[in-house]
Amino acid sequence: MDHSYRRVVIAGHVDHGKSTLVGRLLSDTQQIFPERIEKVKKICDQNGKKFEFAFLLDAFEEEQKEGITIDKTEIPWVYAGKEFLIIDTPGHKEFLKNMISGASTAEAALIMLDAEEGIREQFKRHSYIVGLLGIKNIIVVVNKMDLVNYSEDHYKKLLQKIERIYSDLRIKAAHIVPVSAFYGENLLKRSPQLSWYKGPTLADALVSVFDKKEQQKHDLRFALQDVYKFDEKRIYAGKIESGCLSVGDKLKFLPSGSVSRVRSIESWNTASPVLHAPEGSSTGFTLEDPLFLERGEIAFHENEKAPAVTFQVHASLFWMSSSPLLPRKTYKFKMATQEVECKIENIFNVFNPQTFDEQATKDKESLRLDNGEAGEIIIKFQKNIVCDSFSDFSSTGRFVLLDNHRIVGGGVILSSNTIQVFKESSELTSQERARHYGHQGAVLWLTGLSGAGKSTIAKQLEKKLFHMNAHTLVLDGDNLRKALNRDLGFSDEDRKENIRRTGAVAKLVADSGSIVIAALISPFKSDRDLVRAQMEGTKFIEVFVNCPLEECEKRDTKGLYKKARAGEIKGFTGIDSDYEAPVKPELMIQSDSMNPEQAVDKILHYLLKEKILNSKAQ
Repeated sequence: MDHSYRRVVIAGHVDHGKSTLVGRLLSDTQQIFPERIEKVKKICDQNGKKFEFAFLLDAFEEEQKEGITIDKTEIPWVYAGKEFLIIDTPGHKEFLKNMISGASTAEAALIMLDAEEGIREQFKRHSYIVGLLGIKNIIVVVNKMDLVNYSEDHYKKLLQKIERIYSDLRIKAAHIVPVSAFYGENLLKRSPQLSWYKGPTLADALVSVFDKKEQQKHDLRFALQDVYKFDEKRIYAGKIESGCLSVGDKLKFLPSGSVSRVRSIESWNTASPVLHAPEGSSTGFTLEDPLFLERGEIAFHENEKAPAVTFQVHASLFWMSSSPLLPRKTYKFKMATQEVECKIENIFNVFNPQTFDEQATKDKESLRLDNGEAGEIIIKFQKNIVCDSFSDFSSTGRFVLLDNHRIVGGGVILSSNTIQVFKESSELTSQERARHYGHQGAVLWLTGLSGAGKSTIAKQLEKKLFHMNAHTLVLDGDNLRKALNRDLGFSDEDRKENIRRTGAVAKLVADSGSIVIAALISPFKSDRDLVRAQMEGTKFIEVFVNCPLEECEKRDTKGLYKKARAGEIKGFTGIDSDYEAPVKPELMIQSDSMNPEQAVDKILHYLLKEKILNSKAQ
């Protein structure tokens, strides 16, 4: 018996037979207690109704009296040695939020259609939502074929309409299966009434979509929950979201890029050592190397497909808060064990599942999502996350958003805008580059008030290094704001993004073997720490160009301090915006008592001492 559940959502218009279908599947496979059947029959008699298989699923007596399902119900079902979890969801418009909640955890979908009634808006609506949530394994169940005398012509006309609608919605059905749930026709075995139908039964169709999915290689995704130290052991604990883990496996962890082999899989109360941990299990293991990893790291087999490391994703989202989703507001993003602050950069293709209205969004930039609406969004993160598209890996492609510790939205990642952070992004190693150029790649980050002398020192240092035959480049904050960062202002958020972009460029250039000299005010410690974290193996040297505010104002050749004092410039560092001085920089240049030449010499001495520059450099 395979003990990993295959999650299937069943959706459709009220009275199209969802609950009847599931009740019949349970009953025909003897997976429901006879006592429950007797209880439902008794309730039906008390209410003057005939027995319905649908009532087997309705969890509350109030629902049975009303004759509708008002909350999602999860029903385990076993067929052909495989375990399914069928998520029965409501069909009424008022209960769409619960329907979406159920569908958001599924890997396949059964969408019901009443053969006699034909296609209605609810069928389109549910199909759209399933597609929006990234579910690709869709089976359309054409139910109540008994009411149209099992007509092949009627089925073919519906088939054409379904295919046309799905083409417009840009989704595809894996199977379109005619059945009669009430009479059990074409559910578990072929029906003589539907002899013209040559496709699989409903049960076999359901098995086939998962068999096809499971034939694809199951790459490992391990989400690190925490690291525990016991005696001399460092145990890495978390959940295997996909694939399996074995002793001896070579793992790579992202976003850190750390690599090591599994030394042991830890277990308690077992007589023999555990050599393998299966998909879905929570486990702990040790590594051959004592890696310093943090919660949220994602591990995978180094020889398999890597997840994306990115600061931005394209996602679909269903919003579930009375307060609207607004661009630029900060939310918390949670996926597996990752938690990071984020902002919504853009909202488009907004869809109201209650009315089936989709806004024309191309010309609108101030969109929002209101309670119960769905849409596509661009999410930008405060730091890199590790993820996959939902169609590849559901566990690392599904997320929730929180506002003040409360879940306000759920969605799936459609695609990621990735940035490369791997050391092996080139066939040349850093050692080969160092031997060729005669120095290591590094980032010198000059921070200080405007007028402290950062740009002057940076340009003179660049010139000196150039004459020493070193590969070097200056990234000046003023110049970057005229090009790479010209779309950014001077708010705290824009300053952070200015520094993040500059840090990303600095790392790329330094990894090519150059000595990068970045000269930016970068007033906030958290932003400079973010840049340091971006380096991930690249030498980072924070240089504090320290100069008193009074002296900087005296040097005010651009007249910026004067304008700031007059209120003509808002948010100017040192006047009406704070500067957080580095506490432990690698180097401090006291530029009010040291001229630029002396500052350059001090920096060169440091580079020689740290063996970034070759001592033979002239």
